[in-house]
Amino acid sequence: MKLSFPSPPEQKLQPAPKILTYLDKRVLIALVYGLFVVTQALSLWRQGTDYTTILINLIFFGSAFYYYYQRRHQLKFPSQPGVQIIGVILLSLAVLKLLTLRIGEAQIYWFFASPMVILGIILLASGFYGIKQFWRFWSVFLFLWATFLRSPWLGTSSSWLTVFSAKVSSYFLWYLGFSPSTKGSLVYVNDGIVDIYNGCTLTPMLFISIDLLVILYAFYPMSRKRRDIIFTFSLALLLSFALSIVRLAIMALVVNDAPKFDYWHGSPGSNLFMTICLVGSGLYAISRMPARQSETSQNYQPLPPLANPEWIIKGFLLAIAVVLTFLILLPDGGAKRLASFQFPENIPLPGWQVVRNQAFSLKEMASFIELEAEQPVTDLPQKVEQAQRQQWGRNILMSGQHYALKKDNTTTNMTLTYVLNSDATLPNVGNGDLNDLTYEKLLEQADINAPYLVMEDENKIHLFSCLTSDGQGFVRQYDLFGANRIRQTLSSPQGIYQWMTGQIPLQDLRCVWVHLSESSVGDIGKNQRLIGLWQDLQRYWSKAFPSL
Repeated sequence: MKLSFPSPPEQKLQPAPKILTYLDKRVLIALVYGLFVVTQALSLWRQGTDYTTILINLIFFGSAFYYYYQRRHQLKFPSQPGVQIIGVILLSLAVLKLLTLRIGEAQIYWFFASPMVILGIILLASGFYGIKQFWRFWSVFLFLWATFLRSPWLGTSSSWLTVFSAKVSSYFLWYLGFSPSTKGSLVYVNDGIVDIYNGCTLTPMLFISIDLLVILYAFYPMSRKRRDIIFTFSLALLLSFALSIVRLAIMALVVNDAPKFDYWHGSPGSNLFMTICLVGSGLYAISRMPARQSETSQNYQPLPPLANPEWIIKGFLLAIAVVLTFLILLPDGGAKRLASFQFPENIPLPGWQVVRNQAFSLKEMASFIELEAEQPVTDLPQKVEQAQRQQWGRNILMSGQHYALKKDNTTTNMTLTYVLNSDATLPNVGNGDLNDLTYEKLLEQADINAPYLVMEDENKIHLFSCLTSDGQGFVRQYDLFGANRIRQTLSSPQGIYQWMTGQIPLQDLRCVWVHLSESSVGDIGKNQRLIGLWQDLQRYWSKAFPSL
């Protein structure tokens, strides 16, 4: 006789409420990850970074997310409070600085912040176990991160490549029916000269193509046959070289047409050819993918609940998500513009009286842009407004003012200009008052060891100086950059704190250029009246320097 016992009725698992599903730590980790990716892309775009760099970053982060999403049921998310505290600190520091990050700092900030963010997210997700679990992610990231280190080295070690590129592009032009000649890295054609730099060779396109192929082979089911791998990377090399030669030939043909040459030589032409190279290399690699296998049913099953709810970690991740969303919605989030500035009509200077003042005209403001572009600029109002709004590049003129000062029976002319991202190039060179003197001639004739330049030009004596926010004066790029090195800001706890809180920029290259001139009296360098006036201005601007 067999005894039988009724089996207990099966209890169906009740699905978790929607709000608890959305508050799952894994979902919040993915949300913060995605928001950081978007914030980085916007920050670099607002900085003016080439879009190909941003594109590669987006492809990498998107591919990594796809790879681990497909394996989400195999991932483990243990709770390690001690290690997760490190992740909280790393993410907090990155987000806090984003609130005060200024334009001009975005690229170098993300160079250091990206590994901090990635390590912080990994530690929050899985602790030290995550370093092993996500090895593919951070190893590919380190390879791409090394791009910042590869480029400067190659720029100083590949002179042979520029010469070789000049020879091949010259042959290509000869084949098209032109009569070019070369001398080193110079190509002579159409009564013009093209000097080939490293950035014009195949290296930028080859680097970005290799980055793309590494991403594809790391996160997608690519063919692992040695023959296919070698051929794919060889094709990227050949395509990069061929496109670089075509671009060099185009630049040689339009060398006498400044706008067209600037287009093909600058970022637009570079981005166009890099995009073509990316698309060509990527399409071939994708075409060699094996047939896609059907996905297992477990990819569609809900994730099992975590043993530890970790509400504190969830709250932190929610707070980070809110702050990042706020930064994304701000027009200048992650790349704050420096404040505009207008010079006062009157400057209190002991013994001096301002008898006349006049703001820079639009033509004078635009002449600064023309000097940088080395060509006439059309649509002046739009160009001036655009340069001041974007704040990209060097020597951005924000405002300028002419003054006529009187002391006793002497009249002195004073011109003040407020310049961002200064490289210590005199902004007044090109002014008719200087009789077409060049910056090189000024340096040849003046005492460059002083914090100002004093020199004589026909019947006038001039004084030039770049006054910085800490009250120093400079006249040379080397001295200005040497006194404002990034490592000096980060070498002390006080400097790090002031930079993190937005009190000082990482590298302050703002400059109030002073140009004093009056009728020549005495020998050069001994006009104590101009030097005394400069000292008064130095004391004034050390307290009244434009705010950030």
